[in-house]
Amino acid sequence: MNMIFAFFAMLGMLAIQANAANAIMKGDGSAQNPFQIDDYEDLKAIGQGNYLYSSSYVLAADIDASLSQQENCDHYSCFGFAPIGMNRDAEGNTDFTGNIDGKNHTISGLYIRYLSDSHLAFIARLNGSVVNLNFDNIEVVSDSGNCASVAGFLNGRIQNVHVTNGKIQGNDHVGGIAGTYTNTDAVNAVLYGVSYQGDIEGTNDVGGIAGVSEAEIINATVDVNIQARERRIGGIVGNNKGNIINGQTKGSIIPLTSEVEYVGGIAGYSTGLISICASSMDLKKSPSFWFDVSPSEAYMDSYRLHMEIGGIAGDNGGRIEYSYAIGKIEGERVIGGIAGSNTGLIENSYAQTDIIGEKTVGGLVGYIAGQYLIAEDSLIKISEGNVSTSYAANTMLRRYNGEYWGGLIGVGSDCTCDNSYWDSELSGMKTSNGGEGLTTAEMMMKSSFVGWDENVWKFDEGKFYPTFNDEFIAKKIKESSLDDDPNDGRVAVAQSRTIAGKHSFESLIKNGKIEIRFEIPSAAIVKFSLLDIQGRIVETQNLGRRAAGLHYEIFDAENLARGKYFGVLNVNGKVYEKSMLLK
Repeated sequence: MNMIFAFFAMLGMLAIQANAANAIMKGDGSAQNPFQIDDYEDLKAIGQGNYLYSSSYVLAADIDASLSQQENCDHYSCFGFAPIGMNRDAEGNTDFTGNIDGKNHTISGLYIRYLSDSHLAFIARLNGSVVNLNFDNIEVVSDSGNCASVAGFLNGRIQNVHVTNGKIQGNDHVGGIAGTYTNTDAVNAVLYGVSYQGDIEGTNDVGGIAGVSEAEIINATVDVNIQARERRIGGIVGNNKGNIINGQTKGSIIPLTSEVEYVGGIAGYSTGLISICASSMDLKKSPSFWFDVSPSEAYMDSYRLHMEIGGIAGDNGGRIEYSYAIGKIEGERVIGGIAGSNTGLIENSYAQTDIIGEKTVGGLVGYIAGQYLIAEDSLIKISEGNVSTSYAANTMLRRYNGEYWGGLIGVGSDCTCDNSYWDSELSGMKTSNGGEGLTTAEMMMKSSFVGWDENVWKFDEGKFYPTFNDEFIAKKIKESSLDDDPNDGRVAVAQSRTIAGKHSFESLIKNGKIEIRFEIPSAAIVKFSLLDIQGRIVETQNLGRRAAGLHYEIFDAENLARGKYFGVLNVNGKVYEKSMLLK
């Protein structure tokens, strides 16, 4: 029996060795003359022979890595591409401290599946930099932690890196771009101008960009469907201990168990800063094939998000500012349009969400309280939970006769609430533990919002709720942009939007043309825009005033690169959005 096992083990080793890279790259690996990656064989050579982890590399072409699905196989399965750093280089190092400049090329079809290995990604541990690189159809699967597309563990620079059609599956610390992102090098570490589009599955600390972040994430765009098992799940970061500035998320977070908690459209759990962020994520129950008639029967066919659920953050112990949520939220308890629970500060923010919950639910915050420190068997109050110059305009549906509901705040103690409001007519909530209830008409009057800064807010009297002043937001984003950012911080500008209700709008790209079809109930001024995955406007068409009825338009799209786009239809200021894929 031992001889048979040895025979199969030898076969496995031979299979892995047979797939070893055989490449000769141009260059010398210096910053002035980096090694040139021309094909997949070159990519696999990083870490072998003279190709050290401390060297500089540059992509000279798009790389087709689809052969990785048949590589590094034993007699059971194929493990795919061996992450950079999985094996030691000639100097005995495993951390990648060099540089990879993708020159905006794309690595497609990369497959990585080492179930028992942690730090699973294109690069296991990144202390150097990866810039100007795209990944398409990347799949990373592990049963362990620190799993992501680009870096399992990041203490370096990832800038202008974008992932489309990603599939990431891991246990703890799972992210679309990085599993864990820390910053012990204040000069080099940055996660800037990034995007992720695809699917993610994980247990604890799961995020569309990073599972855990202790540093700054700036200009991030996410379109993700996350399936979660336990705690701290966020559209951008699961556990945020740093700063998230200018982030946009869309997609969904769906529970795989009945114990999923600390869930947010931007961050699941945050003790840092969330600034200039927008989420249209749906935070909801898992798919069901039965009608929910009672709590016991409901859990038989689907799981609901358990508690601490917010449109921006599940639990906020830090600061949320200049941010808004417009998605759907469905859970059990401690639910808010911005934060499920808040022991920090929320200011200049708003929620226009659809909320379904049971207990401790607020249009803006479900539960708000001060923070305390235990010292010598006594509690010392160190801060108040605070809400300032913010509002909620939500639809709110109470399930199973749930209690502790409020139009703005569900339950509050040791907190302050200044110049903040909720739409009592839309929500059906007449009371709140803070704030002032207004009618829908009053919510659209500038005079109702006492003490609000018109440099920050924009008012369209009698038509819409307040939104952010675009010039102010653009200025704030520019303040956080890097000196070497050619877009000057405009990669993912978080624009204020008022999302209307039911509509008829379809769009697609085929045969070099953009085709849109829309129906409007009355005459309106119509504008169509095409945005790329980074939120940049690619094409704009002012269609002018259109009569009521069905309309069909065609535009040229011959020069578009392949990838995902978003068609945005603006009808008298109301925005409708559809995703499109150019293959």
